[in-house]
Amino acid sequence: AKVSSHRRRTSIGSQKLLQTDFSFQNGGLLEADLTQNHGQTVNKHRLKDVRNGLSASKELLKVLNRVWGLEEHQSTCLSIFSAIKAEIDRAGIQVTKLIHEQRYNNGDVDVLLKQFEEERAAWKIKEQDKIHAAISSIAEELKTEKKLRKQTERLNKKLGRELADAKLLCQKQ
Repeated sequence: AKVSSHRRRTSIGSQKLLQTDFSFQNGGLLEADLTQNHGQTVNKHRLKDVRNGLSASKELLKVLNRVWGLEEHQSTCLSIFSAIKAEIDRAGIQVTKLIHEQRYNNGDVDVLLKQFEEERAAWKIKEQDKIHAAISSIAEELKTEKKLRKQTERLNKKLGRELADAKLLCQKQ
């Protein structure tokens, strides 16, 4: 009775390992999260390390599954468990580093975007000021031209009258 219940527990454990193995083969949650964030830059070397760590964990799980089938080598199981734990811990630390780096990089991008928007707004204000100054200058020039034209028209009328008066005087004499 003990042997069959022990085997039943082993088979349940093996099933869980096979499910874990299946999720690793089909991309796993880590790769799904990484594809969702495809627009963000990620340090390729660290991703390769994580991938290698997860692959090693996958291989260790396969070996563990085979060893569990033997049930005779419990010391081997313990060393494999410790190797799996160390490998998974290492992969977890690297994923945590990536997350922190991504947050840091996103913060840098946000700061740069904010700075860019501020510079763009300042440039836009300067350009509007230049346009306003140019329009004011042209308006002032037009005002001056209008005054000069009116003055010229007045002088022209005055000269016309004086010429007419001089002509009249010449005709009377």
